[in-house]
Amino acid sequence: VSPPRSLPRWSRAAAVAAIGLMGAALIAIVWTTQRSVRDARATMLTGQAAEANGVVRARMMELADLPLAERVNSAFEAAAAQHVKYLAVLEADNTVAADAGQPSADHAALQAWVASAAPALPVRVGDRVRVVFKRTRNRARDDAPPPPPAAGARTRGPATFLLELDPGMVD
Repeated sequence: VSPPRSLPRWSRAAAVAAIGLMGAALIAIVWTTQRSVRDARATMLTGQAAEANGVVRARMMELADLPLAERVNSAFEAAAAQHVKYLAVLEADNTVAADAGQPSADHAALQAWVASAAPALPVRVGDRVRVVFKRTRNRARDDAPPPPPAAGARTRGPATFLLELDPGMVD
């Protein structure tokens, strides 16, 4: 009976190197997959918020002749499919003019958040995603003031909407 032969030294080093390379490749794959999923989630939340904003704005325009509180309630109900849990229409100074649904914070906290929030950028706040949308006036390239409204024309200032969404579907 002959004694068992051991692998040459270079063979053992090659096996250890191959295992190390496979481990490094696995870590790189997990890292890139995690980044891709995180980016896809952010894109989906942005899309969900933009879709909800579109539904709210369309409903608000459809009901332009109704009082603001009724328009907001109707827009809130219309945006239920987009998982909107709270909707607020804000004045120019960020105070709540009308709202519907259950806010995740009191009006003062929401007002402070809106003052520093980037428009159309969903932000996770507790178990909700909060986003603010502002409609701005179109200005000429030279940033001239807008022309005065025609006599008897309805004027509408920039409307700001604050939405809180349930991100459960995206998650």
